[in-house]
Amino acid sequence: MDSHAQLFYALKKDPVRLIVNQQHPELVVVLSDAKEGTAVGVEKRHSPSTNQEKWNIHPVSSAVDQHESRFYIQNKSTGTYANVENKSFDVNQEVVGSSEKVAWFIKQSQREGLISAYHISHNENGLFWSLENSSSNSKEPNWVIKLSNDKDSGKCDWLLKSE
Repeated sequence: MDSHAQLFYALKKDPVRLIVNQQHPELVVVLSDAKEGTAVGVEKRHSPSTNQEKWNIHPVSSAVDQHESRFYIQNKSTGTYANVENKSFDVNQEVVGSSEKVAWFIKQSQREGLISAYHISHNENGLFWSLENSSSNSKEPNWVIKLSNDKDSGKCDWLLKSE
């Protein structure tokens, strides 16, 4: 396996892809719904001038280029993009966007000083993702994906760990 671990899983005929950059595990996370052709990507940035961490969302016109760590949110069936336009957000800030067929939000939380979770909703199939890094060691992440049909119930229908 190369520097980017690619894991493919399926639940209820909705494939989900998790890509982790093993060289810089704190930088790259991509979740993709292959059926709808949508993807969500975030990138951690540190500002030396303000000594604050920000998370950026990058739309691009092509598939994810793993080596350059580019990200996109796109509806491939229509070619339209979610309304992101290189937004950045601070710790514990919620980001909301939408395209013609996809409604999503990303909300991050901190645990033991680390960014640990994202929550992404899809308004067509009603599935809600939660991606968490349960490791306190940023160099050895332990990614866990939880998938549920009800984001408010706390019910976990699916668990996935990257090895």
